[in-house]
Amino acid sequence: MLRIFDGVEGKILKARIYDAFKYWVYIPAAVVAGGKLADLMLELPPIPRHFLLTLAGMLLVFSGAVLIQRSTKDLAVYGDGTPNPLRPPKRLVSEGSYGLCRHPMFFGYTWKDRDLYCHTESADQRRKGDMR
Repeated sequence: MLRIFDGVEGKILKARIYDAFKYWVYIPAAVVAGGKLADLMLELPPIPRHFLLTLAGMLLVFSGAVLIQRSTKDLAVYGDGTPNPLRPPKRLVSEGSYGLCRHPMFFGYTWKDRDLYCHTESADQRRKGDMR
């Protein structure tokens, strides 16, 4: 194994890489596959593409990513820690993005995932998005 994964810092790095794949690749892929499968099984028609949907999707991904990054930074600055359980914040953070909502990082991931509804042309995924 690579030496960069040794010690606590290495474990944190490995966990961050795993989390990045989980939240940015695995979960979105499962959502897209599930929506497409439901579209096929229920014989739902595709939703037509439109420039505004593409633009909205890009804005959602960008704003979600900014919120996730800002939340991570707020944990470091105000809580002296990270989102990783191996180095959690030393105190409850209620400043910055955490002053807006209790879980801004999860809100950012949810916001980012709304992009899937704009890009997959899936009627089932749009319906699921409206129900949340």
